[in-house]
Amino acid sequence: MRQLLSALKMTIRGKLNYLKPNEIFYTIHEDILPGHIRQMGLGIKDGPISRRELAGEMWEVTLQVKLVLWSGWVNDDERLLGGAVGRGVLEMAEDVHAALDQNLLQIDNMIEAFSPSETESGPYGNESRTMQRKVITYQYVKEEKRP
Repeated sequence: MRQLLSALKMTIRGKLNYLKPNEIFYTIHEDILPGHIRQMGLGIKDGPISRRELAGEMWEVTLQVKLVLWSGWVNDDERLLGGAVGRGVLEMAEDVHAALDQNLLQIDNMIEAFSPSETESGPYGNESRTMQRKVITYQYVKEEKRP
């Protein structure tokens, strides 16, 4: 999982270059928004891991990762759709899929990379700060020798 998270962060930094390096971060929970995120952000959260036994002392490992997209522009339309100021969560989601769908991230023995689901977007915040949030799940499958 550590290798996958690191590769994801580097790939997202390279492909979604409108995000500043500190706007792409690891998160311990999808509901936690760091205080330094003001307009846009992308949190990377480890997900469940499952294994299936294969022949020859091998197993197939399925790793899930959640990507939490944040947009906090001035009005609801821009937070959702984007606009002249910046990207909304739906536009960010399109960019994530363009960068990651079928991208094996140059990880040895990775055989599959796709997004099986994503949540609907929704508001997140309080009286002083409102953000729009969307969570995309990505699933990676690799074959590896059992330890």
